[in-house]
Amino acid sequence: MDSAMTSSAPAGMARHWRARPSAPRVGIIGIHGPEATACIQVLLEAGMSLTAWTRRPDSAWAKRLARRGVVVRPLGTAGEPAGPEQEVRPLDWLLICPGQRLAAPTCDLTGVSDACWPVESGRALEFAPAGLRPTPRRHPERSVIRLPTAVVLERWFDTPMRRAIRRGFLPIPQRNGDALRLISAHEIAEVALALCGEGLSLEAATGRLAGESTPIPAVLAACRSLVERPVRRQRRSIASFGLGMGREWALMAPLVVEPLPMNCTVADENCVMLDPMLDRIRRLSW
Repeated sequence: MDSAMTSSAPAGMARHWRARPSAPRVGIIGIHGPEATACIQVLLEAGMSLTAWTRRPDSAWAKRLARRGVVVRPLGTAGEPAGPEQEVRPLDWLLICPGQRLAAPTCDLTGVSDACWPVESGRALEFAPAGLRPTPRRHPERSVIRLPTAVVLERWFDTPMRRAIRRGFLPIPQRNGDALRLISAHEIAEVALALCGEGLSLEAATGRLAGESTPIPAVLAACRSLVERPVRRQRRSIASFGLGMGREWALMAPLVVEPLPMNCTVADENCVMLDPMLDRIRRLSW
């Protein structure tokens, strides 16, 4: 953990981080989704200076971030004016994260002042999970690089999925193969940290955001160990995902199509590097 974190905070109080004097200035649009939540936590621990734009600046999470030193500013949706900017300075990096709900109205990037926009090209990045359409751009001159991610683990194992697993079923789209390509929000945050620290190229970041091809039998085994009961695969139509499992599932389910890697058997878990993914599943609050 970075030395910028104060270690003398009394027990029971929220931990506070302070930005390093030479730390990059990073802006984040959207703060309530799992990708943004993980990125903010990792960047704060690294001592980055953070500015966040959100449509819900009065939310409990936004107020908590403000107390931890994040500059929180309001952001309008399409057709809505954003709040006034204060102390505008160019950012080193701007990260655009999906909101808490993937099907929510898209944000309007015109809400970010031109004075805040990164001066260097290639410094505005959008993390777009499977199924999410690119954010509309009102100003083509504002170049935004879209970095697609695999299915985000925290979105896949949402509340409806957990309920189904507790009943002994793992719903799987009918059109998928024998594996799921998954990534955790924390892994996305590590990529964001490496990019903002200029320790990772965009090509390497794209490769890391592709996630891991995880055999479905291995996912079933992990679910079995968590609920301590048999869990079997249940094929569901895309329509049923949209009706019963939430909008995120309806968006992502058609894209969860990934065969097993070549020369890899279902039992050979090492060849798909399952350990990090399974560790994230074990930490979910069931």
